[in-house]
Amino acid sequence: MKRHSRVVGAVYACVYASVAWAGIALRIADATAIPETPRLPIGVFATGPGEISAADIRISFQKTDLTFVEAALTAGVLKDGSARVSVADAGPASAAVSITIALGAPVALPATEVKLFDAVFRLGGGLVSGDVYPLAFTRPPRVTVSGQAVDAAAGDGSITVAAGNYFIMGNAWGYPGQSRIPVEFKVFNSDPLMGMQVSCRFDKDLLRLDEISQENTLTESLGCEFFQPVIDNDAGYFVLGILLDALAPANPEKRYPTSGYRLRVARLFFDVKDAAAEEQDAAIEFEDGLGSPPLNNRVVVDHESKVPHLLDGALRVGRVPRFIRGEVNGDGRIDIADPVMITLYLFLGRPIRCVKAADVDDDGKVRVNDVQYLLNYLFLGGRVIPPPFPTPGLDPTDDDLPCSG
Repeated sequence: MKRHSRVVGAVYACVYASVAWAGIALRIADATAIPETPRLPIGVFATGPGEISAADIRISFQKTDLTFVEAALTAGVLKDGSARVSVADAGPASAAVSITIALGAPVALPATEVKLFDAVFRLGGGLVSGDVYPLAFTRPPRVTVSGQAVDAAAGDGSITVAAGNYFIMGNAWGYPGQSRIPVEFKVFNSDPLMGMQVSCRFDKDLLRLDEISQENTLTESLGCEFFQPVIDNDAGYFVLGILLDALAPANPEKRYPTSGYRLRVARLFFDVKDAAAEEQDAAIEFEDGLGSPPLNNRVVVDHESKVPHLLDGALRVGRVPRFIRGEVNGDGRIDIADPVMITLYLFLGRPIRCVKAADVDDDGKVRVNDVQYLLNYLFLGGRVIPPPFPTPGLDPTDDDLPCSG
């Protein structure tokens, strides 16, 4: 058996191609990721001594499957700078992001390689394992070093769609005393899967696992014939056995398909204990050897068990959320910037601290309807925003939307 690899959060690995140049050299890291990764940080690195005070960089990418999210300066040595970003079409299937960075005070670069910042992308779905998406400088990066603007040598990078089979535990948010918080268990598979066994531990001091369900999942849609969870809340673990075809007559072709997407396999419903302290993460981690008899994490491919890659999750325990519905960007006001923030969340994956606030019509979902509702209220005398509004309060309706207040 191959030994599995454990990856936490987005799956990516940095690899660098060498660029020989006597002065400053910039390089884009390579990365490997599974489809539907919402935030994939790609490092932009520099080599060469001197003090950098500004940079002007333009990177092309395939817009059909990649979306640029942000330039995360806090991830590198340019953390005290400011970035101006614009994205424009560069062809029928490509786009280019221009990133102009200004620093209030120069930053000294060591002689060794150092990360300047992360260019964060969102990777779409429906992708084929092994496909490569180039990330290329469209022109030499322009940097100001020791007071002089120079064209740096450039090393391009790429994103490769990962191969293999992955167990993916979702992340969720809740507060002490909240019940039945859904956490999704998904797989990304390069092989058609006949079934799987799952072995997972959770923080028993903070969480109680109420149910594991196949309702509203692909497992249910495929007509799964064996779905058996075993939950031990005292020990803080569960095991789950799934076989799509377990009854006569045999149908060995019944399998989880290879789709290039993350497939929803099961939904876990957790309660957060009343005594749980706020502002901490309750881990939900895959672990071999749980249960009696002990079970390991495995998938079934062509009647043989294989070891999957494992992506752990967590449930963030926060404060009981108080918020103003419609006040989405966190500046304390409701104005035209808030529907813009909802649009960025929906289409570019921009994070929102309180997703409940973006559910402007209070239907338990965040959709384009909420943008229109808010614009109608602001400019067309539309219906008043449901409570909590116009002052902070608790959500009077029950939904699964997260909010950290």
